[in-house]
Amino acid sequence: MYGRSGCQRKDTCCSDPHHQAYQILHFAFAIAPILAGLDKFFNILTRWEQYLSPPFNVLGNAHQTMMGVGMIEIIAGLGVWFYPKVFLIL
Repeated sequence: MYGRSGCQRKDTCCSDPHHQAYQILHFAFAIAPILAGLDKFFNILTRWEQYLSPPFNVLGNAHQTMMGVGMIEIIAGLGVWFYPKVFLIL
């Protein structure tokens, strides 16, 4: 029986270095934008509004714009997590 990754045996999938590298990158490219998007809401690392240039302030004030950017980052991270073949091509 074939698994999700197309391997015939589960133990060969876990021991294959190429598959391990794919899993690590898949995890990193999904979690990084989710964490960055959450940081736009909670301002843990910095106050992101101070880095927004006035011409890019499209939603009225800097806080709302950065929350919109955070939502886009969270959606992108979730898309890579659940639909990696679709979102990594875009």
